[in-house]
Amino acid sequence: MTADPVLMLPHDPAWSRRFASEAARLLQVFVGVTLGVHHIGSTAVPDLEAKPVLDVLLVARALDEIDGRRRDVEARGYRWLGENGLPGRRYLEARHAGEGMVHVHAFEVGDPAVNRHLDFRDYLICHPERAARYGRLKRELAELHRDDRAAYTDGKTAFVRETEALARAWRQHRLDDDR
Repeated sequence: MTADPVLMLPHDPAWSRRFASEAARLLQVFVGVTLGVHHIGSTAVPDLEAKPVLDVLLVARALDEIDGRRRDVEARGYRWLGENGLPGRRYLEARHAGEGMVHVHAFEVGDPAVNRHLDFRDYLICHPERAARYGRLKRELAELHRDDRAAYTDGKTAFVRETEALARAWRQHRLDDDR
């Protein structure tokens, strides 16, 4: 797939509907394998500007079960990229006609990346001031690095890591309060 320019768009409520459609597609392919399908990334956070790329987190019983469906998923238009630089993940891409780009991040249940993604999303949803700061940073980086996705992503790293730490502590505090 070609690298498109970094383009930020205002939040679009249609992204939630696109996720529901994508989740249904994935559940058909991974029936009996998935324990959860979650909308993650900036398109999952209300009012946050985002690249029009839908990020999906698929939680599976076991990665070998995901691997066993590779042909099925490729037959449905997904590009299989394996770990794609992140051990313990299976990464898929798709560009469905008229729907835009989809990135699927599949992890085995219990992988710390599952909570990291969900905590980050939930923290931004519950902390709109932090989400707004993230939106400003992403907009600035998109203007600076419109044709360099790697530089755009690198520019977000410190903010993302800091927010992940805040989100982890926030989740732990919520869990402690529930006890």
